[in-house]
Formats: sequence, C-alpha cells, structure tokens
Amino acid sequence: MLDHELKKMSGRVVPRQCHSGADAGMANVSGRWNFWVSAIEGALFGGAMNLVNTTTLLPKMIESYGGPTWLIAAIPILGPVGFLLPPILSAHHVEQFKRYKPFAVWCGLMQRLPYAAAAIVLLCAPGWATGVLAAVALAPLLSGIFGGLGLTSWQQLFTRCVPRERRHAVFAIRSAVGGGLGVLAGFVVAGILAKWPGATGFGMLHALTFLVLMASLGVFVLTREPEEENPVPAVRSNLLTHLSTVPREVLADGHFVLLLLTRFFRNGLFIIAPFLAIHCQAVLGRPASFLGKLLTVQMLGALAGNAIAAAVGARRGSKATLMCGLLFFVAMSAAAIAAKTEMQWLGIFGLFGAGASLSEIGSATLGLEMGRRERRATFLAVGALVNLPAMLMASGLSYWFHDRFELLAMAALVSMLVSMACLAPLKEPHEQTADSTES
Repeated sequence: MLDHELKKMSGRVVPRQCHSGADAGMANVSGRWNFWVSAIEGALFGGAMNLVNTTTLLPKMIESYGGPTWLIAAIPILGPVGFLLPPILSAHHVEQFKRYKPFAVWCGLMQRLPYAAAAIVLLCAPGWATGVLAAVALAPLLSGIFGGLGLTSWQQLFTRCVPRERRHAVFAIRSAVGGGLGVLAGFVVAGILAKWPGATGFGMLHALTFLVLMASLGVFVLTREPEEENPVPAVRSNLLTHLSTVPREVLADGHFVLLLLTRFFRNGLFIIAPFLAIHCQAVLGRPASFLGKLLTVQMLGALAGNAIAAAVGARRGSKATLMCGLLFFVAMSAAAIAAKTEMQWLGIFGLFGAGASLSEIGSATLGLEMGRRERRATFLAVGALVNLPAMLMASGLSYWFHDRFELLAMAALVSMLVSMACLAPLKEPHEQTADSTES
C-alpha cells in the first residue's frame, strides 16, 4: 500500500522496509518506542510551559510591573505568533528533506534557550523594569520563532513515526500527563510566588521551565526515525515559486478551507484570555498567589478535557473532539460575563482548561492528514499560518476593549459560535478519502 502510494507520487520505486517477519517485528518495536517517546516528550514540554502560563500568570505580572496594556493583551499570542509565520517560509525546504529528525532537534534546542536567558535577566536584575518586561515578552516570542522553523519537520516526523490510528492516543497521553504536571505546577507557582513575589519568583519559574524543557528535548532525541525516504518532488522550487502555488492548491480543497475557517474563528479565545485572570482578581480581591490556585483548577479542567477527548475521539473522531472543545469555550465565555463568586470563577477556569485540551487534541489530529502527502508540509504550514491574522485581530480587540470585560466575553462567545458553524460540515480525512474513492 505504502509502496504503491509513493510510486504514484514520486514516479520512482521506493524499497519496502519490512519484507520479513523479523523486519516487521523490528518495525513494531520502533513504533511502540516512538509512541512513548512522543507521548513523554510532549507531556514534559506541556508541563514546563504551565510554569510560565501566558494566559493565567504572565498578564498579571506585566500589570504589576506597570507594563503597557497592549503588551498585556499581546502576551498570550506572542509564542503562537512566533510559531505561525516560519513554517510557510521553510515548508519548501522541509519537503526536500530525506530525514526530518536532525532539523527538528536543532530547532528544538534553539526553542528552549530563550527561557534560560529570561531566567538570567529576571534573577540578576529584578529591579530593572524594562529588562524584566522585555525578558518576559521575548522568551515566548523567540521560542515560538525557532519552534515554528521546525514545526512542519516535527509534524512530518510525527506522522512517519506514529501510525494514524494511534496519533489520537499520543496526543491524549501528552495532554493528560502534561495536565497532571500542570496541576503540580500550580502548587509550585503558588509556593514560589508566595515566598518570592515579583521578578525573583518569576525568574525561578523561568529557570525551572528551562530545565524541564531540556529534559523533554533529551527524550525527543531518542526518537527512532524509520529508514524510508520521502517522495521528494522531481523539481525543486524556490520560495516565491512555491508560495505562488499555495493559494490554488488550498482553495481547491473545500474541507481544508473549512478547517482554516474553524481555526481562524477559534482564535477569538484570545480576545478574552489576556484579561480573564486580571478581571477575576479584581472581582474577588485576591493576592498574586491566588493565580496558582487558578492554574491548578485550569489544569484539572485540562485533565477532565483529556479524558473526554479520549472517549469522544475513540468513538466519534477528531472533529467531534474539536466541537466539544468549542462548546466548552462557549460556556466559559458566557459564564464569565456575570461571575461574582470564587466557585463560579474556579468553574470558569476549569472550563478554560477542558476546552483548551479538547480543542488542541481535536484540531491537531484533524489537521495532520489534510492535503496531498507530497505537499503535506505546505498544508501544515498554511494550517498554522491562518492563525496569525486571527490572533493579531483578537489581540487588537482585547486591547481596545480591555476596560469593557463584558464586551470581550461577548465577542469571544460569538467567535466560538462561528467557529462551530464552520466545523459542522467538515468531514474527517478518512471520510474524504472514502468519498473520493467512491467517486
């Protein structure tokens, strides 16, 4: 099956790797190995990032240092924005790679170093307000840029190492264990900020983040990339030629367009996210250490969302998982409009965590198989890039209406409903393939 597909796409014979029972056994061993390597690496990465959570922790820190409102509104999107543009600029190179792992490892190392630099600034110069704000903002941005350079290479490596029927399980385990580490991170954050408030405490959190991120990279290096070659295009293209073909190919795939619209409007979450914890603290009058409690509840919600994702994904697929995540965001946005008590706000952050877990698992697994295999890197890059204008628009709306929290919540609610409407007619990739075969 694989040989037939590769010969059709590349016009050349690709030797089959598993001719004998021994070879098949080795492939199964490598498959299981890569399954757990991917799961553990992702769990450590997600757990580390919760120590410097950009939606719950950092906006409040920026406010406490007198940072501008536009930076508060932008901080949740700085990391993702860094991820979004580089993939479309590097996709034509990734499509020429025979092996994906070396480039993904190099980018992974560079992705982690900004958090070490931020920790040094925060710990060595806690009274330098400008430096502290710059360190907190640049760490996710630079990390995102280097992560974005290696994003499609990592995605291609992942699809090569983990079979389609097991990818949903990998993302579920990554989310579950990462959420469990996130719960632990909530207690760590609360303890550190209670004893060392301000830049010193956040510097320690950045240092811990870097250490756990390096542990995740150490696990990632253990990935065993299969000894098969990619269907490399016969003609190499430069960047401009490559980009000129993208609109036509994308618009020709109606289901992929629906996925792009779904992702675009899902970013309405970033209209409300920067000021959610700040508004909660203002309503309840709690100290900075209360952010640790909010983070813990958010991570417990993520664990619950992961359990729901495992059940829904196994029975109904990735589309249903993503739809459930959007429903949780709708409930969160609606509840935030009039919430007054601590229990209500804890419930809102629980919905936040569950929605994030469900939507990320559903969106990631749904997008991995969109588009033709030989142009998969390009489709993955476009799937990431569509978030860029959406995030910038959401951040702009968040800034302009930051003093009208009810409007932020209503705008996020409407955006989630539109995202659900775009997702409804979309079919899963295997259903699209079945329809194409029947035609």
